Amino acid sequence: MSYEMSYLGPRAFNHEQSSDAEQEYDRLHSLARQEASKRGQCFFKSQEAYSSGDSVEAKELSEEGKAHGRKMEEHNKQASEFISCENNANGRVAADTIDLHGQFVEEAEEILEERICYAKS
Repeated sequence: MSYEMSYLGPRAFNHEQSSDAEQEYDRLHSLARQEASKRGQCFFKSQEAYSSGDSVEAKELSEEGKAHGRKMEEHNKQASEFISCENNANGRVAADTIDLHGQFVEEAEEILEERICYAKS
């Protein structure tokens, strides 16, 4: 199930960034928020349809909501990968450091797990 994520910190960048980089990061998260809103609308309408006895319409709206949820997750993943590459580019942080600014908590945990597995191998 998809949930809207919580931010780990207030700033996406821990360094001087170009306005293009910040705009791209903001664009991706804006797309994710739009999909989250559409998902919520579909689920609300689905519940209304179900309550009024239209189970076929309810199912269609539920599936549409799930599709918006998948798109939301995709946009959030793209934003996470983008900001991670920006913040952890060569020369920006020490080799034993991971800059997690701009990551949602769940994304930061995933990045840490991947890095720990990589370090153990």
